[in-house]
Amino acid sequence: MIKVHKDFEAIPRHLTQKTAQQQTLAAVAAQDGSMYIRNYKHPPVKTALSKIYHHKCAYCESTITHSAPLQVEHYRPKAKLDQQDLKAGETHQGYYWLGNEWSNLLLACQNCNGKGAKGNRFPIAGIRLLNHPSDVAHYSILHEAMQAEKPLLLNPEIVDPLDHLYLDQDGFLHGKSNSGNISIDVYNLNREGLRIRRQTIINQFFHDLNKQLIELLNPIEPLTPDQFQRQMNLIFKRIFDGRKPNVEYSFVYINIVSNFDTILLPFIEQEFQPIINRSFQIFIQTQIF
Repeated sequence: MIKVHKDFEAIPRHLTQKTAQQQTLAAVAAQDGSMYIRNYKHPPVKTALSKIYHHKCAYCESTITHSAPLQVEHYRPKAKLDQQDLKAGETHQGYYWLGNEWSNLLLACQNCNGKGAKGNRFPIAGIRLLNHPSDVAHYSILHEAMQAEKPLLLNPEIVDPLDHLYLDQDGFLHGKSNSGNISIDVYNLNREGLRIRRQTIINQFFHDLNKQLIELLNPIEPLTPDQFQRQMNLIFKRIFDGRKPNVEYSFVYINIVSNFDTILLPFIEQEFQPIINRSFQIFIQTQIF
């Protein structure tokens, strides 16, 4: 998960049309979020979200596939909330007034958003809104009344996931905060298939680094220090380029750069770690952040 920029004022046309407004009014009157049909998931809305998220899931950063296309997701569920996030004896009809609300829409894969993952879950640490605000101008999830709920699920449009999550050398995500830990659990961000994909990226760079180390230490025709650094620079550049938001699992690359000594370096034999680390530091000095 990485921070993204959404222009909350650039609302797709299909969310401002009369039919969308009528849907919202009907859902509010019935207090029933299931009444939303087409507008929020109309192709232009999904296209706008796809551009913002670079065709990746907002939560796990997996890209679109033909077998499991990304879905328009409601950050605050529009229908009845999962009971496990409510107080004993409490019921909640969902945030039925936010079905067509641009600030409440993200892009997510079924594995993060479906059954066994987020679904209709929305844990909070503050005071929950049980009914819609009387003023429609307050429907934005950026409004102070919404923020007073103190949501515990990370929203990459609002917070920087780097402040709440970090990666280890085996591809597991860990929380730096309570929100980070809860988001990992609710979005199921350590599911095995996803963890393996992240670990595969880490392992590939380890093999690339180790290969250059072997060539440097070749007893017959070793690389010169300059040759070694040039080869290492190519590897490090691929890591740096992977931090771009359009790269699948860019959070992995970001973490490798930020935590090189705990993610990649431990894979190298201890006596050779200083060589690799020094080479990395030389490369870092040439980069403009």
